[in-house]
Amino acid sequence: MAAIDWPATLPQSPLMDGFDFELGDGALQTSMDVGPPKARKRYSAVIEPMTFPIIVDLDGWDALKTFYYTTTDYGVNRFNITHPLTNVSVEARITRPPKPILLSHNRIRVDVQMIILLPTS
Repeated sequence: MAAIDWPATLPQSPLMDGFDFELGDGALQTSMDVGPPKARKRYSAVIEPMTFPIIVDLDGWDALKTFYYTTTDYGVNRFNITHPLTNVSVEARITRPPKPILLSHNRIRVDVQMIILLPTS
């Protein structure tokens, strides 16, 4: 697991509105002249894209910016987060800078784009 954890000061569960998740495709299929395609593992790890929407106040927005810029080094470093569907800790990485949507003077919606990193073995 990663040495960094998703900040405890940020929401631990995503909003249902806007949450998106895909299973990873770790197989490579090759067409054959005759018969079904052959398949094999493509990667040693599979990624599962996830949109993790949260609502934060101004302090939470500052915490998220610090987490993104400093702790994860602009999304380079992996971190541990509890997967909202399985309730199990997984490694993730932010793939895009968080984009704020101002809801009111002290409420900000942020869709955090990340990938869950899963070993295939």
